[in-house]
Amino acid sequence: MTELLQCLFLIALGGVIWNLRRDATRTPMAMWIWAWVIAVTATFYVDQYQDGEIDLLFVPLFSAFTLAGALAFVGRPVPRGLLLVGVVLGGARVMLARLEMPGAETALGLAFEPTMTFAAAWILHLHISRDDSIPERLLPCAMGLLGISQVLTSGAFGSRLEQEEWIGWTWIALGPFVIATQVFACRVWMRRRRKREQNERQTMQRALHASEDRYRALADNNSQLILELDAKGRIEYANPRVGELLGVPTSSLLGSDFFDFVHSEDRYIREKEGTERGPHMRRWLRPNGEAVRVESFARAFHDQEGALHWVISAADVGDRLALEAALLDSRAALETRVEERTTELAGAIEELETEVRERRNAEEALRQSEERFRIASSLSSDWSFALEVEADDVADKVWNSRNLLANTAEVSPELASTPYFDLIVPEDRARVRKRFRELLESVGTPAHQAVEIPHRLALPDGDERCLEVVLEAEALPGGRFRVIGAATDVTAKKRAEQERLRLVDHLRDVQRLESLGVLADRIAHGFNNQLTVILGNASLALLETDRGSAIADRLNRIRDAAQHSSNLTEQMLIYSGKAPPALKSIHLPHLVEGIREFLEASISRNCDLQIEIASPLPLIEGDEGQLQQVAVNLVSNASDSLELKAGKAWLRVGVSHADAAYLDDTFGTSNLAPGAYVFLEVEDEGCGISADARGRIFEPFYTTRSAGRGLGLAAVLGIVQSHGGAIKLVSEEGSGTCVRALFPVSDRAAISPTPRGPKNEVAGRVLVVDDDDAVRELMAELLTRAGFEVLVARNGGEALERMRAEAELISAVVLDLDMPELDGAETLAAIRKIRDAVPVVIVTGYDDGEIKERLGSQAISGLVRKPFDEHVLSATIEDAIHRGE
Repeated sequence: MTELLQCLFLIALGGVIWNLRRDATRTPMAMWIWAWVIAVTATFYVDQYQDGEIDLLFVPLFSAFTLAGALAFVGRPVPRGLLLVGVVLGGARVMLARLEMPGAETALGLAFEPTMTFAAAWILHLHISRDDSIPERLLPCAMGLLGISQVLTSGAFGSRLEQEEWIGWTWIALGPFVIATQVFACRVWMRRRRKREQNERQTMQRALHASEDRYRALADNNSQLILELDAKGRIEYANPRVGELLGVPTSSLLGSDFFDFVHSEDRYIREKEGTERGPHMRRWLRPNGEAVRVESFARAFHDQEGALHWVISAADVGDRLALEAALLDSRAALETRVEERTTELAGAIEELETEVRERRNAEEALRQSEERFRIASSLSSDWSFALEVEADDVADKVWNSRNLLANTAEVSPELASTPYFDLIVPEDRARVRKRFRELLESVGTPAHQAVEIPHRLALPDGDERCLEVVLEAEALPGGRFRVIGAATDVTAKKRAEQERLRLVDHLRDVQRLESLGVLADRIAHGFNNQLTVILGNASLALLETDRGSAIADRLNRIRDAAQHSSNLTEQMLIYSGKAPPALKSIHLPHLVEGIREFLEASISRNCDLQIEIASPLPLIEGDEGQLQQVAVNLVSNASDSLELKAGKAWLRVGVSHADAAYLDDTFGTSNLAPGAYVFLEVEDEGCGISADARGRIFEPFYTTRSAGRGLGLAAVLGIVQSHGGAIKLVSEEGSGTCVRALFPVSDRAAISPTPRGPKNEVAGRVLVVDDDDAVRELMAELLTRAGFEVLVARNGGEALERMRAEAELISAVVLDLDMPELDGAETLAAIRKIRDAVPVVIVTGYDDGEIKERLGSQAISGLVRKPFDEHVLSATIEDAIHRGE
């Protein structure tokens, strides 16, 4: 029975401890009530069942609750472990009693139980002051007496004295006093706590009311338009400025839908609530339909119930917009007036210069002051000045007109005091001094006249000005001269003329490039037709010749030569801009190894080319012919940079990781992502590139050599950029150059060929349409050998007749794009009207862009580029027929 009650006690105690997690049970009164409930329960149980173990379990927990109440009374947190300590101590005392160790059990009780009660008394003593109530001041004493009682009780039981009766009377006498003290002290504590909470609530309410009044006053007296909306857009508040702007009473706006006063095109705030803050230009509507332009800010917030509200702050910007429009009109008018005045001033300057020439032979009898005034007036221009010159050509400025300084540089004492000849650029200084001396020597002679000396001035701020200067001189006593000058600033005119000449040269180069591009395009297309015939007939002849014979070798050479010629025409199309890259997966080291001999043959004898290739390398997506051109151009430039000196050049292929800082300092594709890039790098020991040239080295037509047109690096940059890459240039003048082309790593997997069934004896009936007899006959022969039944047409008209006669029997159409009368696009459209589902394969030498431009939205089933061999043509037609099925 004892064990069962102990288990129930522990379960109940666990519930008590769990309940203590709530703030309501952490008051000192609750703690002390729990303490006395435990004490009374233990006393009752001992009296009824004569079981001393229950007392051992409850007494430590009584002390723990007493200490917890004291901590709560002084406002300190109650550790949860404190009650667990009481439970553990009770269990330990029970275990020691059962082990018949009464001394240890009594020592444990004396060590911890009175200690916790005395700790409670000490904590209360430190907290209580003389200003507190009498129950509060008696509380430490009551706790101390309680601790003394616990010491006496533990000692009496430990000595096994038969004094339980007087111990009981001690607790009966002491208990009511302690309980009463605790009750009255807790009542004072609760009143003080409620009063403090009430004061805090009143303070918060006053602050809230003051804040609301302040906000209302600020909003009502604000010059801005302020509104508050609920989640549905209804107006909950509007300051008087809103009513004044809309022309309605402010009170009538409350409760109405705000969006009724907003232009229908500006009501998108509902779709973006909580995301847009402004500023936004919107139009508000007055009741008469008049629109008012405002600039508004919107911000969402949630009230205490979680409801969404909007605060809108706006300003009437109608007057500002009107003022801005008026300012723009005024500025335009002012610019027009300034331009007119500038034209008038230029005319006036020209008239004044003419007047100077007319007055050069004026009277010499006028007094010096009158003559100086006449000369200064006659020579008025952009800049007028006077110099006094010694016999040794030392010139000192006497005066300057302020318009000179205002037009050339900031007016400063340093500039005004600088000797005139020190302002002249060194290249012009000797020439100006010579003409200056000639002017002075001519004073007083019949040959004397004013002279014009155009030259340049280098101002202290680093600017350089071109001047057209007119000088006049007069003799002074003592071998001195006075020189009066007038200057016109023609810097802008000179620069405009230089820019015009540069643009003319650039336009001439562009026109020449366009002409060469058109010529290269036409020649390449003509060559492609002939190369198609050569390649096709060479392939057919090889099929009829014994392999390994002398004729077969010659035919192979013919086919190889035609293939090389095809590559040349491809380069011509690249040059003319008509050949976009045909991207495929490429292993860059294999490409470089394939043109090694060509690279070594393309450099000068004094260049030692070293090729370094890292392994293994990932694939890239590129056009093989264009990438070969990049390698050849870079190696050729490296060889040329050595000039006549012997030196080395390196061609390297590898992979490197490029970060954002590295990619920012490159030419080509912008915003490249950091990561791994396959590079093709060419480095040389040549003359290097100057700092000025590095910024222009990739411009079209720019070159640092006397020979060449400057297209090599421009073409390289265009090819690299079309491949989604960039170029890194590192060079110093006199220290060689390193050009690295970066290409993105390919992530496309190889595509396996689609398996096909066994080939039939006759693959289908194909209509071949081409105006070139040789090409048409070649395609017919190749397709016949491939197992097709071939029909031919010399132009679009014949093709349409064939289609009308045998539309359902024709499996596919092979159509040339460039034909007289009906071209390929017109013929294709007519064929689709006869039979829309028939596969059509276009055979042409044009690029994708021109094909799309000619065909428009018309769909085709395949594309074969000239020149081609029999395998490409037959495979493309078979694919088109299979897809059509």
